[in-house]
Parts: sequence; structure tokens; C-alpha cells
Amino acid sequence: MRKKGDDRQMALAEGYFYLGQHYLVIGGQEDRRDLIFQKTRDLDICLYIEHVAAGFELQRLKNDDTAAAPPASNRAVAQ
Repeated sequence: MRKKGDDRQMALAEGYFYLGQHYLVIGGQEDRRDLIFQKTRDLDICLYIEHVAAGFELQRLKNDDTAAAPPASNRAVAQ
């Protein structure tokens, strides 16, 4: 039996979120995991825990990327 309507959207949100988690665990694939977490958010099922958690993951990944870049003062000296 195929899911339709809200049931389908909720199943997609859950699937996308856990696929993003899979990519976090195996490492690498940054572009895929970010896209997948964003797809979870784009479904706009705001009350669903995967929607909220995907937002946290995207924010954490953004902060990790910022922390990985050298400070601007170090970049200026290196040039």
C-alpha cells in the first residue's frame, strides 16, 4: 500500500533525516548530507521531530564548517 498525503510527507521527512544521519556516520559526502537535511526541512512539517532535528544538524554543520576555516587574521598573514 502506498502512502499518500500527509502520511507520505511524514515518511519522506523521516527517511531524508535518517539518510542524512547515515552520511554523518560514514563521513564525507558533505554536499549530500547538507542537501538531504535541507530536503527534510523543505517538506515544512514543522511539528515533526525530524524537521526540528534536521534544522539543528544544518546549524551544527554550518558552525563546524566555520570553525574549520582558519581565522581571518591567519588567512591574511598566510597570503
